[in-house]
Amino acid sequence: MRDRRTGSRAQDFAAMEAMPGSRPSAVPDPALQGEGITPLHLIRAVRENLALFLIVAGLTLSVTALMVVGSPSKYGARSVIRIAGERRTLTSEVEDAPQPQDRQADPLLSAVQVLSSRTLVGAVVDSLGLRFEPAPLYTLGSPVIGRRFPAGGFQQVTVAPGAPVDTILFQFTKYSVLARSRGGETDAGFGERLRLGSIGVTVPEPPPVGYTIVVVQPRDVAIDNALERLKVVPRPGTDVIDVKYVDSDPARAQQFANHLARLFQLANGHSAQEQS
Repeated sequence: MRDRRTGSRAQDFAAMEAMPGSRPSAVPDPALQGEGITPLHLIRAVRENLALFLIVAGLTLSVTALMVVGSPSKYGARSVIRIAGERRTLTSEVEDAPQPQDRQADPLLSAVQVLSSRTLVGAVVDSLGLRFEPAPLYTLGSPVIGRRFPAGGFQQVTVAPGAPVDTILFQFTKYSVLARSRGGETDAGFGERLRLGSIGVTVPEPPPVGYTIVVVQPRDVAIDNALERLKVVPRPGTDVIDVKYVDSDPARAQQFANHLARLFQLANGHSAQEQS
């Protein structure tokens, strides 16, 4: 009896396996066994989503290339200040006067603090018109890649201290420059002085672009940007200070470094004259 039942059951199972609608039991993939994500998991995921992977990789490479190519070049300029020599020149008539020995302050470190102060840097920002800044490349409406307005294209820039924050569109024709802002519009020939409200600027020659956009930044923002580009470093064991400034325009970088040193010397000269 047992043998017959056993044989009958075996026949039933064989018949079920032979049925066309039946599914064989799934055999797990040995590569996917175990805990955690393995390189085989990643390879299989990439194969199953190859089109999506290629699209994401292409977009990533395109954005990276656009940012690298579109980023402006940076140029550094340096000005050198010698504290002791300047003091001797300014106080040459009282060189033999006794100096106090209990002075606690370090004149070199004090000079570094003055050179990197918002007051002195703000004066340079006002003098060079650094609130006047071309709009970033990826700003809506700014020139596309390959049509960046050249560094130094604007010269003799002046921005009045009370000038409001604004956005200015400059359009360049064959013979003239047209400037438009919320305050109005004006035009001038190349090499001529263009004035628009509190802004003054000169475009010496036709640029290789048809237009560009410039923003007039808040004064505090312009000072913060200048401080980020400025480095005031004393040389160890000397009475010399290096004033370094980085800018996309090499001429403006040198102007900033020189002008900051000049203003410091003027302020330090007044202080020395008062003490003498």
